[in-house]
Amino acid sequence: MSSRRKRGRVEMMEVVRGVSFPVIFSYDKAETNIGDLVVYPKLDFLWFLSVLSHKIGILLRQLTVFLSSLETCQQIPIIGKVNFNTISREELLLPYGA
Repeated sequence: MSSRRKRGRVEMMEVVRGVSFPVIFSYDKAETNIGDLVVYPKLDFLWFLSVLSHKIGILLRQLTVFLSSLETCQQIPIIGKVNFNTISREELLLPYGA
């Protein structure tokens, strides 16, 4: 295999790399672990919501999504302008000032 072809394969592998996050459904004071969801840098917001809606079993318009950190108790809302590239590098889950 030529070095150009190898380099192309490596670049493709880097593009599809994602980070797995646990999905916790929270309703009132009850929390249920739904499983994991892999976040990719080029993830589409509506597709992301659709996957969550399907995993949890509730309508898309009823979802409010947050990333949260147990260490800092920080909650970050996931809205249409979310940068999945940053999330997939897990930068948002570091404590402030880290």
